[in-house]
Amino acid sequence: MQLFETYPDAYRKDDEALRNFFTSRTSVGEATVALIVRTFKVLCEASDFEAAPSPTIVSAGTDSAVTVPVLAGATAVSAGGGITLNLNIQITLPETKDASIYDAIFESLKKHLMT
Repeated sequence: MQLFETYPDAYRKDDEALRNFFTSRTSVGEATVALIVRTFKVLCEASDFEAAPSPTIVSAGTDSAVTVPVLAGATAVSAGGGITLNLNIQITLPETKDASIYDAIFESLKKHLMT
């Protein structure tokens, strides 16, 4: 995030410094910038910036990693267990009277998504 690249201790910055940062990088009005600063400050109050680094999750089949922030009072869970992931997939099926087409589609989904 640019904010933490500019200010590694952004969570300690006063309202004016944050307002200047967000004003220079957005085109929103003064009232919206004030809300952005206020939201950031509230999130900082709920966070523990002195805690151990957050766990990093690496997406399967990619080299990209995502750091998952941990809020104060939250429990960090290792990538090995305890994580619930809900994935909703919508598929538009072709119109056909041949049931084998649907069987092939669902068999392929099972093969690729359930293994």
